Amino acid sequence: MKLHLKSLTVAVVSLTVLPVAAQNGFLVNAVEPAPASKAATEPGTAAGNVLKASDLIGMDVIRNDRRKVGKVEDVVVGLDDGRIVVVLVSLDKNSTLRAVPPRVLHYDLLQQIVRLKSDPEKLAAAPELQRPTWKEAMQSGKLAALYRYFDEEPYFAIPAKGSKEAELPPGAMEMATRLSGGPVFNAKGDKIGVVQNCMVDLSTGHIPFVIVASGTYTGKEGSLSPVPTEAMTYDKKREGLLLNAGKDAMALLPHFKAKEWPDMNNGNYIDSVYLAYGIKHQQATTPAPGIDKNARLTPLSADKGIVPPDQDKAKEDAEIATSIHKEIISRKDISADAKNVKVITKDGNVKLLGKVKTEEEKRVINELAVQHSARDRVDNQLEVK
Repeated sequence: MKLHLKSLTVAVVSLTVLPVAAQNGFLVNAVEPAPASKAATEPGTAAGNVLKASDLIGMDVIRNDRRKVGKVEDVVVGLDDGRIVVVLVSLDKNSTLRAVPPRVLHYDLLQQIVRLKSDPEKLAAAPELQRPTWKEAMQSGKLAALYRYFDEEPYFAIPAKGSKEAELPPGAMEMATRLSGGPVFNAKGDKIGVVQNCMVDLSTGHIPFVIVASGTYTGKEGSLSPVPTEAMTYDKKREGLLLNAGKDAMALLPHFKAKEWPDMNNGNYIDSVYLAYGIKHQQATTPAPGIDKNARLTPLSADKGIVPPDQDKAKEDAEIATSIHKEIISRKDISADAKNVKVITKDGNVKLLGKVKTEEEKRVINELAVQHSARDRVDNQLEVK
């Protein structure tokens, strides 16, 4: 959650041209909108599997054979970088916890459960964790070892090949249940609200928004403000989050009524919030830990000059396509039409073609493909009837 306190500029998008004005130390300026991203130009584009941390906590964790292995007890939030550090899972047989990297889990949109992508025996054999002493397990070396135990590279310590650099500290962190209700201050030290929730995305490991209850401060009772984590930082002295926004500016920034939550998976909405804060939304394109950046940035359309895949790559592509197709046809909550979609793979990239009945089916099939590939390697061209 990085913040440049000296010069945070906000672009407020509206039909009225606003004059340049300094409002309580927070600069509000009418500027030309940034170039529209894919999410902003394609209605209904989803940026990821985003849900409330409070909804994730308490969900059952299911293994591949659909048997329950435990449940989500809490989420450890990185306060300096807007990342999910680990997800805390309790096993059925006892009350001890296991810390799991976020990408080892997958949130199932339709069934409202969390699927374990790792071996259940591996989860059971992972180091045990107790709530009172959980921070001891979050030390840099132990946390990096935990990530690699689950075959994930730690997001906070990915040295270049051949580098002998030491592990980097992951920064300040807190449990989501403890962060909820915590104060949010501006640069002057004024309390501008409290943390109502966090939005989390297991598939990327990011926390796109912190939801701040700011209605009392802005005069808009009952309103909530989605704040990009990139616009906030953690103030150790005040033990709260810091957002450099005056009262007038805060009132102009995006907010919604507590009983009327927007679709946090809607690309248009996400981009509009980030644009209002003058921040480029990069969550959907940020390479995930452990994946080669250059390989993942190759678009499906860039076929010219690519060397035909060798036999090993062709075999791997076939296995990916088969696995995705099996996942799709095994789902009882997907229509017959949706089970006939085409899954095309090339060099690890996945293209989905065909027709489905609902946007929800389109999203679920997309997530099944992501499980066997990577979010920015899935080209979802499914059409809703």
